[in-house]
Amino acid sequence: MVYILNPDQEEVDSNIFDANSQDFIQTVIQKSQEVPVVVDFWAPWCGPCKTLTPILEELAREFDGSFQLAKVNIDEEQGLAQQFGVRSVPTVVMVKDGKVADGFMGAQPRKLVEQFLRKHITDSQENVDEIQNLINHGQVEQAIRALETDGTDESLVRLAGIYLKFGEFVRARSTLTRVKDSQKHPDFKSVSAALDFIEIAQKSEAENELLQRIENDSEDWNAHYQLAAIYLSRGNPKAGLEKLLHIVRFDRGFNNDAGRKGMIKAFDMLGPNHRLVPEYRRRLASTLN
Repeated sequence: MVYILNPDQEEVDSNIFDANSQDFIQTVIQKSQEVPVVVDFWAPWCGPCKTLTPILEELAREFDGSFQLAKVNIDEEQGLAQQFGVRSVPTVVMVKDGKVADGFMGAQPRKLVEQFLRKHITDSQENVDEIQNLINHGQVEQAIRALETDGTDESLVRLAGIYLKFGEFVRARSTLTRVKDSQKHPDFKSVSAALDFIEIAQKSEAENELLQRIENDSEDWNAHYQLAAIYLSRGNPKAGLEKLLHIVRFDRGFNNDAGRKGMIKAFDMLGPNHRLVPEYRRRLASTLN
């Protein structure tokens, strides 16, 4: 889940991504320890794939984080296809707790695909769906009460995310302090990082004043950093990451390497499946080396 104030279409589809051999361990195997990951092995020339993949994508959006969909083009990732014994496409594999739990071959009707998925959705994930349905129907207060009643770390992180999206930043931060084991909940980092940038943005000067400061002094790194926080908190992550990368390029010493640390925090906020994260990880690594 991505927590920014004005999410665009890229964030809506953050549970759907293309997987490759370079990031497969992180995005599929490790991620499956937290949430089931469905791997869709497909090929551009495969007719049945053009029927099945849209069904999987539609269900990934409807389930809203109860599982993630990793798409693997076997023409580009022959090694992964061989590793999973893919003999024909489409082939779908369910990965849970780092291991293959189930799968099927060939295009299937939507009803059967949904049944396949629901076999692997835990009670807690079904509860997440119910909470999301309340939010989707404008019943936010009911959703908040349900999460407060549940009181688990998972519910508290989700509750903090709701407060964040509705601008209740103090409540969001207070709710996060009640989480007992933040390391088990990856969305904790996302919410916490978003709040960090929002708090910086709230204390900053206005955007036009910061731009004027930079025009007067191109090495006013505080102004650059504050602008980055403003852009990230407003839902313009590309502009925010560019500002942070600019700081990394020209002054690693600024505020104890704040540019690099800010980029890592931004990656936490956006989540590993945001399309900008792999690109800016590479650019950051290139700049550091």
